[in-house]
Amino acid sequence: MQNVRGNATHLKAKGSSEQGTTRYIYEWFAGSPKVRCEGEKVMVDFSRVNASVERRDEVMTPAKDGKPAGTGVSTQTSDVSSDLSLRNGETVVMGTSVLKDKGLVVVVTAKVQK
Repeated sequence: MQNVRGNATHLKAKGSSEQGTTRYIYEWFAGSPKVRCEGEKVMVDFSRVNASVERRDEVMTPAKDGKPAGTGVSTQTSDVSSDLSLRNGETVVMGTSVLKDKGLVVVVTAKVQK
């Protein structure tokens, strides 16, 4: 969760996790968050929301033709991107994707605090 005060130009977060020889690198970005009122409803608008996950697998290469065995890296990237408007307190599934044998579901929620 990230809090926005004043006139933020964007929100973003980065991180990573590892499972065995697989490393996941993720990044989240939301551009130009704006809070507006429509009667009783408070809306949060983002000009662009993008979620990206990169999967890096360490792979073994066998010895062949006199060349020694070694290790390499296999990389795969998945992106979900959209413009988005949310009501205060609303949670939506922004998009889904697949990254090899893993599913990627991007869920966004907005809560306006006084």
